[in-house]
Amino acid sequence: SRFKKGDGLGIDGIFCPNESSAFGMMRALQDSGHAGKVKFFGFDSSSKLIEGLNASQIDGLVVQNPCAGLDLAATAESRGRIMAARNAGAAVLLVSEDLDELLELADRIVVMFEGRLVYETSRDAADVHTIGHHMVSQESTR
Repeated sequence: SRFKKGDGLGIDGIFCPNESSAFGMMRALQDSGHAGKVKFFGFDSSSKLIEGLNASQIDGLVVQNPCAGLDLAATAESRGRIMAARNAGAAVLLVSEDLDELLELADRIVVMFEGRLVYETSRDAADVHTIGHHMVSQESTR
């Protein structure tokens, strides 16, 4: 395999910045017998990548607006897959402007404004008005 260096892979981890490269890398790791043996983070919430996450072949996913443009049934299915992965202990970094989506899927909510982290809260302590205020304000409570 092209990934081998001695008995191991010789790399610390892999990040793929989009769905096609993440899926391709997952397949390459599966085919070479290295899936689950190297830290691997991908980007997207496609069903195949969520399956890889649930099978411990992917350590984490960055998911951006996973339900944007989906109908109600597809939104429920996508959120269900993400919740199942999260509940199984997988790392999921959710990037979204949809507060309902964040409050349903996130354990912790962090607001960024102009590239700075300006607010952080747990889902249980989250207040929609406070989060919204920080989404449009330069005021920081960090």
